[in-house]
Amino acid sequence: MNELMPLGDIPSLLQRYADGELTPSQMVEAVHALIQKDTGHVWIYKLPPETLKGYARAVEAKARSMDKTVLPLYGVPFAIKDNIDLAGVPTTAACPSFAYTPQRNAMVVQRLIDAGAIPIGKTNLDQFATGLNGTRSPYGACCNAFNPDYISGGSSSGSAVAVAKGWVCFSLGTDTAGSGKPTRPVPVECPLHSIVLSDISLRGAGFPRAEWCPPVVRLIVFLSLPLPQMMLSKFLK
Repeated sequence: MNELMPLGDIPSLLQRYADGELTPSQMVEAVHALIQKDTGHVWIYKLPPETLKGYARAVEAKARSMDKTVLPLYGVPFAIKDNIDLAGVPTTAACPSFAYTPQRNAMVVQRLIDAGAIPIGKTNLDQFATGLNGTRSPYGACCNAFNPDYISGGSSSGSAVAVAKGWVCFSLGTDTAGSGKPTRPVPVECPLHSIVLSDISLRGAGFPRAEWCPPVVRLIVFLSLPLPQMMLSKFLK
């Protein structure tokens, strides 16, 4: 399955699906096998193979029964920072004693799944999203994607690294104090970019319990370039 990787950016992956080179079921099998080698503490929770295949089969069946244009993120894998809810999966905010298992998806996660995207797992972060270097987690310090001797940055450390390593095409993160914004223009050759989508009320958007953080946080998306920003933004409003 390794010959199917890397997945590339979203338009490239969608073209591979359209050409019949790859299916979402094959994609989740390849991604799951690849992330088992995670030695950089990127993931807090990886969805099991059968769950991933369930998501893939569901989106394939949906595509067969309707116009694919209603699934603009058909079979696109994404990661979720572990302070955002995915139904049936523990949300920890990198604090095991805080962990709880939500019964429903955060609004942003549900809209992405409705658009055809497939969640792969929950990513590591600075505990309670209060850090800038990616090292403040009991699940281990998240290593830089290109050199493990360097830090990843944070607090959305695992989400950024999962994209930079090519394990997913995009990921969800949060930005409490400007940590997700590029501080200077992004070089053309940089394979990773972040989009600050909007200020979102934690309680109103289906984020986890918010007593530990400010009432407003910015939702950000890390993604492989190229991708028109509006392609994702329209599903997250």
